[in-house]
Amino acid sequence: MAGIKDLEQCNYFPLNSSNLIAVGWLSPDVEFSRGKCQRIFFEKLKELCKNPLQPLASAGVHHCELCQFDPPAFSNNLFLPYNGKLFVAPVAIVHYIAQHNYLPPAIFIDAV
Repeated sequence: MAGIKDLEQCNYFPLNSSNLIAVGWLSPDVEFSRGKCQRIFFEKLKELCKNPLQPLASAGVHHCELCQFDPPAFSNNLFLPYNGKLFVAPVAIVHYIAQHNYLPPAIFIDAV
């Protein structure tokens, strides 16, 4: 998985749209916000990621690049419509929040 800064156009999929917005595409090479989020947001996000809306899919598995040992593997993405945009986040976002103190952008938190 490629690292993409939060709220930039997501160019990972074969769809060229300025309305497809990346959130949570973390890698060691891309700076990201850290902090605490509210549990109600986290629980709702976990629920959405259990059976994510995926109008586009990609083949393959991604291992967390932030873990030092035994990184978990992920393959799905969550597509979340909000105010004329379509946020796309790897389901790994739940892991990033819980294990790496990732704090998604406020607009994404509102969307969830």
